[in-house]
Amino acid sequence: MKHHFITTDGDMKARWVEAFPEASSISAEQGSDAIGTGDVAWLVTTIDDWPLRVGDLAQRGVTVVVLSYSADDQEALLAFEQGARGYAHTLAAPEVLEQVALVVTNQGIWAGQALLSKVLGGSFQALQQRRAGEPSLSAPLLAQLT
Repeated sequence: MKHHFITTDGDMKARWVEAFPEASSISAEQGSDAIGTGDVAWLVTTIDDWPLRVGDLAQRGVTVVVLSYSADDQEALLAFEQGARGYAHTLAAPEVLEQVALVVTNQGIWAGQALLSKVLGGSFQALQQRRAGEPSLSAPLLAQLT
């Protein structure tokens, strides 16, 4: 598994090199043919067509993490919709980048705490509304605890 950082100019941030010394850098103009199945592509949102690139890479079996200078919930949701496994700040600390890589390469999803809270909260509310009128699944358990 290799790490590849795709940026507008192919420039590598020092924190990226610190986290992944063997990582390669690819400019937006270069093709992504060197990125293979099982590799991790770190794609910066300053590239105009980043959502299309995420979809292309994900379809090829590449684990994609989208990096943004200004984290935004809508942007993160678009990244995940296109097949990204992670969404993080471009200037995250090397230790955070290493954690992101560990999570996404083990089939996990990496999202910011605020977005994760919203998604879980929305899912909980949807389940509650769906179950309105149905007997609570936790009622027998709660009865035993009292």
